[in-house]
Amino acid sequence: MNDEERAALLAELNRIPTDVEMDDMLQDSYRKGVALLKTITSSEAGAPGCWFGGEPALPADIPWPFLTKVRAGEKDIPLHFLAQIDLAQIPHREGLPEIPPLGTLFFFYDPAFAPAGDMNQQGGARVIYVQDDVANLPPRRMPMMPKITYPEDLTYWYAKNPTSGYRKWSFQFYPFTGIQTERYRNRVYQQRALEISLKLEQEFERETRGMRPLGRDSELSFIPHHMFGSLGRREPDGDLVRLFSLGSDEDLGFDHGGKFIS
Repeated sequence: MNDEERAALLAELNRIPTDVEMDDMLQDSYRKGVALLKTITSSEAGAPGCWFGGEPALPADIPWPFLTKVRAGEKDIPLHFLAQIDLAQIPHREGLPEIPPLGTLFFFYDPAFAPAGDMNQQGGARVIYVQDDVANLPPRRMPMMPKITYPEDLTYWYAKNPTSGYRKWSFQFYPFTGIQTERYRNRVYQQRALEISLKLEQEFERETRGMRPLGRDSELSFIPHHMFGSLGRREPDGDLVRLFSLGSDEDLGFDHGGKFIS
């Protein structure tokens, strides 16, 4: 970046938009999303064909996803199953990204190496789409984790994660509206968008208080588990769509260093 470009960015950052500009910027920043609210207890029924953790109804002819070629001489690592989502159960509302109306999404994740770096760099996250009905398929058990010698800087992360998958928990869908607080590089806009984001977050917290387990999620700094949009967080770059986000969750036994993955 040269001096002229840097000066232009700084000028825009400090510029005071007109009221009309501000309204247009804010309207362009709203995003629709769907929260995945855990049921009050793990045994309570949620949306049919949808759950976190446990065992997926993954068809037998689809190979279980593995993290491969971690290091020379090491065995491949089976990815942990995160969630199964029946697309027919998602509330379809105007403003959501276009997705298939039928079929099931299966989400997998590597808890051993991904938290210490970029989980996409080594294929540490995987999404499988199955178009056929899986309602009557038996659950698939996760393959055994191999015995691995981890570098010292990874030992802590792996020790806090289960070797046999995450605990199963049902959830239900709850549509919400969020706003991107960093869509435009302008301080006046960002401050206003942040104020709106906080109000939307408080509204969401009030509306869903009796619909989810009390605990760490009762004081939300963001929506822990959701699809598509979010409250006050940067959206994926380019044409990418956030299909699924999962926050650290003691009920599930999922930990990502107190953060979330998308």
